[in-house]
Amino acid sequence: MKLLNKHLDTFEPIINKLNQLATTGNNCRIGGSMALELHGLKIPRTPDDLDIIISFPSLEQEEYLQLLEPFNYNTKLGMYDDNRYNFKFKKDGMFLNILISYNTNIHGNDLFYKYKDYYYPIAPIEETIDAKRKYNRLKDLGDFIYLKNNNFNNQ
Repeated sequence: MKLLNKHLDTFEPIINKLNQLATTGNNCRIGGSMALELHGLKIPRTPDDLDIIISFPSLEQEEYLQLLEPFNYNTKLGMYDDNRYNFKFKKDGMFLNILISYNTNIHGNDLFYKYKDYYYPIAPIEETIDAKRKYNRLKDLGDFIYLKNNNFNNQ
């Protein structure tokens, strides 16, 4: 979790501000491959970014993200991305990907990651898998095959 801690340190000002602007239920959650690792799953590669998910952001969070939009690292993020819903930032060779979700089929948060004095909710496995399935990327397909073959008893 050293890599996760380094990402959290690097992007702490952005994440903390988004959490300060949150209303009930739309705090920043750790998602993506790092979330899968935090759930104890073995994944085939080292995560190359920190995915932060905000579900149904508050008006204040949306306004803050609009202010950050000029600093978006990559505005051509792919078919599954839209600048209004996905913000990617680069600092010191690390990446922060903020994903906005308006999915009403949200799974509960059972796990939290404590770093410094804050408990970060972790996106559930099901939600992470659902998102990766929608992206339909080759690297995610490889992840699914690896997850199946290396994390679950095939009896």
